[in-house]
Amino acid sequence: VLSDYPRIDGMNLYSSDCQHVNTHFPNNAFGRAVRRNKFDNDLIKLAQQNGAEFLFGIPVTSFELKNNKVDVSSGGQSWQADYIIGADGRQSLVGKWIGLRQKNKSKRIAIHSYLTVKDRVVSSQGEMHIFKNAIYCGLNPVSQERWNFSIVCDSERIKNNSTDAIVEEVFSQSKRLREIFNLDGQSADWKIVAGISNPMEKLGSVERKSFLVGDAAGFIDPLTGEGIYHALLTAEKLAQAFKQDNEVLTNYEKAIKATYRNKEMVNHFFQWLITHPTLCNWVARFLKV
Repeated sequence: VLSDYPRIDGMNLYSSDCQHVNTHFPNNAFGRAVRRNKFDNDLIKLAQQNGAEFLFGIPVTSFELKNNKVDVSSGGQSWQADYIIGADGRQSLVGKWIGLRQKNKSKRIAIHSYLTVKDRVVSSQGEMHIFKNAIYCGLNPVSQERWNFSIVCDSERIKNNSTDAIVEEVFSQSKRLREIFNLDGQSADWKIVAGISNPMEKLGSVERKSFLVGDAAGFIDPLTGEGIYHALLTAEKLAQAFKQDNEVLTNYEKAIKATYRNKEMVNHFFQWLITHPTLCNWVARFLKV
């Protein structure tokens, strides 16, 4: 599935004083830039080919434990399951049923859209631009014509400014962004992801035979406000925990903690660094040498 999407081999970093640092991922690692509407459909087709059944347009309304099974209800219909996997987003119904809450709601928000580039751009690298006032944006090509574009800033800014005003402010500070995109004539559909969160302290309930993955478990990337990579990774870790049979929740939480420990440390440092623009610019100059 992923082989059809553009490969990303590294990042171009731009500091607020226009320092440019070209980086590549270590050990020949790479990522893929996906458009969610197409990628989600590709995943559905792949799951159906492997025997999964999708019930579209049937919203789940409640859960109940019955005879060591989980009874899932939707209006007058119901189904029974050995386990429930909550992959139902940031307002997870499964998470509410088992009484879990995200542990640290951030005051950061992400503003996201897909933008059309001025000219056809062939690039295998994403970009991160750091601005004053702890604002930064990340972008990467999803095709030769369209780029994935996100701005991350404090939630207070969206209370006092329109989305367009924040986007224009960012573009006014970056010659590079103005070279790639022309805001005039863009039909951008801006979406706001509010309350970018850290993972929950618990990722499921043994008693209620339920587990959480992806956005439902708070795994939204604090740097970009996106979550598809984390959704796939947490699902993989949970599947591996099920293969171990015993103590599924304990093994799942241990695997997630080990996987995300270093990433959380890097994120905390980065969030601190961008609030000190002078130091941030110095770091950029040092990396450029």
